[in-house]
Amino acid sequence: MITSFRMVSLSLIGFFLLQLSFWAVTRDYRPLWLDVPPPPSAQSSAGITLGDKQFAYRSYAIMLQNMGDVGGRTTPLRDLNYDLLTKWFAVLDNLDPKSNFVPMLVAYYFSATDNPDQLDGPIAYLRKVGLREAANYKKWRWLVSAIYLARHKQEDLDLALSMAHELSALQNKGIALPSWAKNMPAFILLEQGDKQSAYELTMAMLREGVDDMHPNEVNFMVDYLCSRILDKEEAKLHPLCPKP
Repeated sequence: MITSFRMVSLSLIGFFLLQLSFWAVTRDYRPLWLDVPPPPSAQSSAGITLGDKQFAYRSYAIMLQNMGDVGGRTTPLRDLNYDLLTKWFAVLDNLDPKSNFVPMLVAYYFSATDNPDQLDGPIAYLRKVGLREAANYKKWRWLVSAIYLARHKQEDLDLALSMAHELSALQNKGIALPSWAKNMPAFILLEQGDKQSAYELTMAMLREGVDDMHPNEVNFMVDYLCSRILDKEEAKLHPLCPKP
């Protein structure tokens, strides 16, 4: 009995020493970040879930959410392969075009890279999703995110203006947009220094769309006209601007 106890004790001590030796040798090893893996094709993307697109979407979305976080180490966004990430966005968009989870990741997480050159793919993706507008989708806000990234992070006012016109045109499809979204082109034009075009666009919207606007929207656009587009002297003479 005593011999058996000693054998067990020696085995435990030996196992502990083996663990201690293993730790001493491997403690400085860290998992290697192998970069963004290539995405599957649209045809095979649901293969890992036996054709269940929703299960595949959620599995891949969780993977995207944790992309670069390996073994307790975090990879800076600038070190991710944005070309492959953009292909992943397209795969997930094909699996579930109605979900807003991946667009949210793109707009509020992956867009936080400090390298504006990496944003071409995310902007194109958000633009595509935002233009897929319908009453049951309500995706136009992702187009707004694309405009923001082009305007403020890439400082590409021409691209921002092009997308702003696309956003404003959605109202012609029966999409209910707030006044600031309808008037987005005027914001960009004014930032480009084209004050006259911003004025004409804002006035056209006030003339043609005022009957369909909430009074708060009308007030917003009048305030923008009088306080941002026109200077103080011009505002004093304009019939829409409140007089002091």
